[in-house]
Amino acid sequence: MDSTRGDAGTRCGAQELRLLWPRTRPCHAQRRLLRWFTEIADHEVPELLRLARTIDAWSEELLA
Repeated sequence: MDSTRGDAGTRCGAQELRLLWPRTRPCHAQRRLLRWFTEIADHEVPELLRLARTIDAWSEELLA
């Protein structure tokens, strides 16, 4: 994989993740998180996939 593509994908994924928590309604944050998981899976960047697995494991607590 091209490292430039991986770096850009990582930055993009991290920025998208930061946008989840300012949501006032949990259902909005949950929908965006599901969309984020889908986008991360498409990038196939190992660091983001690992982050997504960790966030998925903690998603109930994070979205509470």
